[in-house]
Amino acid sequence: MMRNPVRKALAALLFCGLGALLVWAATGSEETGVMRASGVLGALLLLFCSIPAIQALSSWFGTARLMRGENVVARWQVNPQDWKRFLAFDKARGARNWQRLTNVMSQSWRPDCPPQGIEVIVGRKSVLIDGSYCTVRSIFLVQWIGTESVELDCLEFHLPRSNFRGPAWHPKLRIPVPGQAKAQATLAYQWHSTRVVPEGVAFGPRARAYKVALMLGLAGGVLAMMGAWWASAASQPADVDDFGSMVPWLLIAIGGAGVVLCPILACVAFFAGKQED
Repeated sequence: MMRNPVRKALAALLFCGLGALLVWAATGSEETGVMRASGVLGALLLLFCSIPAIQALSSWFGTARLMRGENVVARWQVNPQDWKRFLAFDKARGARNWQRLTNVMSQSWRPDCPPQGIEVIVGRKSVLIDGSYCTVRSIFLVQWIGTESVELDCLEFHLPRSNFRGPAWHPKLRIPVPGQAKAQATLAYQWHSTRVVPEGVAFGPRARAYKVALMLGLAGGVLAMMGAWWASAASQPADVDDFGSMVPWLLIAIGGAGVVLCPILACVAFFAGKQED
């Protein structure tokens, strides 16, 4: 999930460009401690900003496709009164069990709704609400939940768990469904209820495996290039008894392993992954 993907993509690309500039300046100058440090800093910027850049660009392109009407299942407007009621219900439901009922997009939504309302766009693989983008490629369950207001319901998507938050974390995505939008929301519910996958599926869709392979190959390539530059700039040959002289070659080995695993993982995803419709 991501708020303002355009701004985040531009920021990540800016840091990637800065990292590339530092590496280029370090390789084209005389070897000094400052130049070597700038080269390492530039390589680290490339390594740690490349993955956020890919994620932000993916959200940016996904947002643009939904705004153009591509792969849209349903769309509707939420007026300020319904939006206020939904935020109160969403906060109360999440407070009941924050590990199992917290809405992953609740922190990115603004509390005040503009007079023209907030647009909800439900696509085949993603959802866009008030500029906040979230993918729903793999969902374990989609529910139609009623609220205390008879004029307002919501759709709740059960999303894949994140390993970084522990096994008890079960993220949810809830979106408001006002009374006048129930026909459109029904189309979204029917579409995504047929695409529910078993919660035990570990490998996931092919597209996600391809992204992991791409990120692994990119990170490995950056590490390998950083190690190669370091080894070429070193004034002393590699010595197994000197750990400092072996660091560049370790970076090359680790980065090379990532580059080699990239096509292997892509091939495994192609033959064993779940084909998306």
